[in-house]
Amino acid sequence: MRCGWLLGFLFLLSVLSYPRPAVAMTVLAEEYAPLSYSVDGQPRGFAVELFHELERRLALPPSDVTFMAWSRAYRLLLRGPRHAILFMGRTMEREDKVWFVGPIWVEDDYFYKKAGSHVAAATLDEARTVSRIGVVRDDFYQLRLQEMGFTNLDLGTSHEQGLRKLAQGRVDLVPMGELTAASQIANYPGLSMDSFERTDIHLLRSEMYIGFSRDMAWVEVERWQKALDHLRQDGTYDQILRKFVPQWRSR
Repeated sequence: MRCGWLLGFLFLLSVLSYPRPAVAMTVLAEEYAPLSYSVDGQPRGFAVELFHELERRLALPPSDVTFMAWSRAYRLLLRGPRHAILFMGRTMEREDKVWFVGPIWVEDDYFYKKAGSHVAAATLDEARTVSRIGVVRDDFYQLRLQEMGFTNLDLGTSHEQGLRKLAQGRVDLVPMGELTAASQIANYPGLSMDSFERTDIHLLRSEMYIGFSRDMAWVEVERWQKALDHLRQDGTYDQILRKFVPQWRSR
């Protein structure tokens, strides 16, 4: 207890001794339940609440969150200045373009197919031979699948578009996280988890990070990482996550 109290006290001192940034941050996100989504125009989700809690601990005012297509959000992040994306995958291609804080989310990703589909792919090699795999343009899945040698990618503008194509039989497979699949599908009108089934093809174990534009000073980004580390240590991370993913268990 004394050790935890001391760590919290030292972290608070570091926050108070660091000058506040003069320019506000532009925070971007895509519709991707349960991490980030909108309800009656208001941002909701695990990544939204986590980001605001980190801002509170860093004595920063809560930022407005703007939803848009992933490819546009990523272009704005690269352009800056002082932009952040609530969550994104970390790849070799992005390593020298973005500051990463995290990971904030870890899950196992699988290929999903339309329920009752005759697509018989059961391995990664077989998945490389199907006609079309739906992914979002410039998204983590596109980059990772290309790194893995996939050339049969059907590029879209959103995860919702890819799922609707899958439901209509216009693509054969779509990658999704095992924890996020049900919430993600339920967030799109007219779609149901009953329309899809998970294959046994384990794609990867993905990690998501908060992404910051490279114009931000590393010392500022480091403060975000330290705040996240402390938030994990005191149990707040698990508390927030269980609000949006009830089946979550600390790992």
